[in-house]
Amino acid sequence: MTENITLLILVKSSVKNVFLRDAIRNTWGADLSKNIVLRFMLGFSVSHAEQTKLEDETYQDVIVENFVDTYANNTLKTIMGFNWAVNECPTARAILFIDEDHLPRIDNIMDFLRSFNPEQLDSLFCGIQIIMARAIRRKHRWSVPENVYEHKHWPPYLRGGSYVVSQKIAKRFTLAFPFVKYIHIDDSYLGIVALKLGIIPRHDHRFQTNQNQLTKFKKQFVYNDYKNPGVLKNAWKMIKATT
Repeated sequence: MTENITLLILVKSSVKNVFLRDAIRNTWGADLSKNIVLRFMLGFSVSHAEQTKLEDETYQDVIVENFVDTYANNTLKTIMGFNWAVNECPTARAILFIDEDHLPRIDNIMDFLRSFNPEQLDSLFCGIQIIMARAIRRKHRWSVPENVYEHKHWPPYLRGGSYVVSQKIAKRFTLAFPFVKYIHIDDSYLGIVALKLGIIPRHDHRFQTNQNQLTKFKKQFVYNDYKNPGVLKNAWKMIKATT
């Protein structure tokens, strides 16, 4: 069993969703222990540049690189997060990647991480495992032409909404990224990189739970689809009232 784990939480956020980031800062993001670091991953937007600069000056919790903040650049945002974790927060034993519209129960996640011995923790790459997903060819935001990815199915990958990866595994990913052909679907891309590295994604159903099951399933790690700041705040109040 591993004690005194430092966790880095990287929230994949759309640059325009400042109110949702503020809701996180005022709910679960304000309830973190000293050994937990929270950062928001953003791309660049000319129309939101001043707001992003103000956020950085005020909270010092945003990571921004010079790529356009669009869905098509989600893989760039994910790579940015991995690189930042390895280069700027190397003391974090584990990294939680999570979408901005997801609500985590951090205490449950920390108990989960502590359940591993150090060797097990170092090999952790865990979330909702997707197996034998077909590559989409028709026009869709997830479509990939055959000249970019020729196979009919993706290798096993973890759903991008929330997953944890150890610092040791993250370092292996960062070394491999420059040598793996870019694909804009970030979770599928990580699956390809993991396959090349011989890393097997671990499945745990607790990383995805419908928001309607918030009070029923209290041992889950993450609840999904809180796109409204007010709904997120109310859900957090419900969690605090039942713990």
